[in-house]
Amino acid sequence: MTEGESVSARSTARSSFLAVTVIVLCLLLLLYSAHRWFDHDEFEHIHSAWYVANGYVPYSDFFQNHHPLLWYSIAPLLLVFGSNIEAVMVLRIAMFGLTIGIGGVTYLLAQRVTSSRETGLLSVMLLLSMVMFLEKSVEVRPDVPQVLLGLISVYLLLRHLRTGDNRQIALSGLAASLSFLFLQKSIFLLAAYVPIFCYGLVKRKFTLRSSLYFVVSVSLPMVLFLGYLLISGALDDYLLTNWMLHVGQLQPFSPLTHPLRSFATQNALFWLFAPISVVFVLLDSKTSRELKMVAFLGAALLLSVLLLKRPHRQNFMFAVPLLCIAVGYLIRRARARFRLRGVYTGLLVVLFLIQPLAFLAPRSIRSGLRDEQLAKVDFVIHNSTDSDHIYDGDIQFNLYRRDLHYFWFSVGENKGLDTYNAITADKYGDYDICELIRAQQPRFISNYELRLARCGLRPFYEETPFSGLFVRNVRQESEQLLWRNLGDAVALLGYAVEQVSGQDEERLHVTLWWQSLAEMDKDYTVFIHVVAEDGRVSAQEDTLLLSRQRPTSTWRPGDTARQECELTLPDGTRPGSYTLRTGLYHWESGERLPVVDERGDRLADDVIHLVAEPIQ
Repeated sequence: MTEGESVSARSTARSSFLAVTVIVLCLLLLLYSAHRWFDHDEFEHIHSAWYVANGYVPYSDFFQNHHPLLWYSIAPLLLVFGSNIEAVMVLRIAMFGLTIGIGGVTYLLAQRVTSSRETGLLSVMLLLSMVMFLEKSVEVRPDVPQVLLGLISVYLLLRHLRTGDNRQIALSGLAASLSFLFLQKSIFLLAAYVPIFCYGLVKRKFTLRSSLYFVVSVSLPMVLFLGYLLISGALDDYLLTNWMLHVGQLQPFSPLTHPLRSFATQNALFWLFAPISVVFVLLDSKTSRELKMVAFLGAALLLSVLLLKRPHRQNFMFAVPLLCIAVGYLIRRARARFRLRGVYTGLLVVLFLIQPLAFLAPRSIRSGLRDEQLAKVDFVIHNSTDSDHIYDGDIQFNLYRRDLHYFWFSVGENKGLDTYNAITADKYGDYDICELIRAQQPRFISNYELRLARCGLRPFYEETPFSGLFVRNVRQESEQLLWRNLGDAVALLGYAVEQVSGQDEERLHVTLWWQSLAEMDKDYTVFIHVVAEDGRVSAQEDTLLLSRQRPTSTWRPGDTARQECELTLPDGTRPGSYTLRTGLYHWESGERLPVVDERGDRLADDVIHLVAEPIQ
């Protein structure tokens, strides 16, 4: 065997070893994707796609602060598979396929800019062992197609530099624009393109005509999107939620104080090599302009994260594949420079993989948390109807039902709702989740940013087998929730009325739910009047609140109580609408407790008017 044949054989052996490693990593990623728990961002985007599939308009009909192309892409899948958890798993598989696509484009990019199959395989190996990338790339989130299309844009741009074919640069611009419509973070890619095009025009690598092709192809999808926003009337809401709302996030952070320690513990060797590789590629005279462009884009996208106030792992996703190419190139150059044998190359691969595999491997066979999440989602689906409302402020279980408010997530302190109110003169300053629940009486609620006892909801919602999930008690179909404050001592939480027909008489069975707001030194009496349309009192009942076994003087703040009363309607009561009136008074003095509603307005005569009930 000649020396040339020997070198070729060793190169083939290394490539084969790397190819097998990549295949094993792909299989591990598939297992990880199938068993991994769901991030609430995934449920957020699936729920938004459900809204779109049912004809709702993003930004104006429901709050969102992301671009919409993912929802419109997966809405047809929800229509095909239906509102079930099987659709969720299908979407997970789709994201796995897109991640493999990202690996494929990374390989093509690396091979093009380095003319080395080995570097391409090294780059993909590094990418498929990058924990922070894989954790987000398997999720149902717009970052995945955004990164894939962004990499395709870079690849097509490099092909144009080789061939001069303007179709390539036009397709590059189209891919970049679609990437932007999946997620607005692609604006950093477009910004990084500006100095590249300026340099290319000066060095005559780009022509004015080719640059115009790029600009037009980038602009066309954006113009169509703008037209959609104008026609749907969502433009103002889009600008507010997708741009003005994010301005507050563009506050630089310090990498030294931000908790990024987990990145180093999972891929320490990669992050040690990444900055060295970028500097080496940019300064080395032997590297091609194309590789320098890739390293520059990777560095620019990585540095763009420094503009964010609270960067998350998905913010690093776009930079990682480009950085992997730079690191893969440095490894291959080092191997060639020091003439490392195959065993040393294998050892280096093991060193790069040992940390991430130790993290990923155990998580690729455990599905307990995922199963619990899907069971909760399935429980809500099968115990509610299409007409039900649900409160799920942290997006843990509601995928296919309507929400209580325009702001259905990001309602926590100093999050989207607070920021929105700060820049809209307090448009939703009256947001009150307690009142929303009382008014709309959702079938399911979570305890996120909600204290059931303080809102007086504890008697009406009971725990489910799932943590943080409560279902409405439906003992009576006529059960109604409300909030009325009586003298800062007692609150009426709700009521239910049922007409009972006997052989000789008609009765109304009335249930009232109360909650103590403060300690009381008196025993109060509750009155209930049935008032006809002409104002005549047809029936009434006055009784000591919870009788003498548990009078109000024994209540402690926060105590709740249920009282049931029956009112016998007089003979000859004509069918029609009757109003129930109730309140509290002290039996000795006859003085009523003052009543105020949820806005703090005092009610006339200190009487609570309940919903009119038709008497048959």
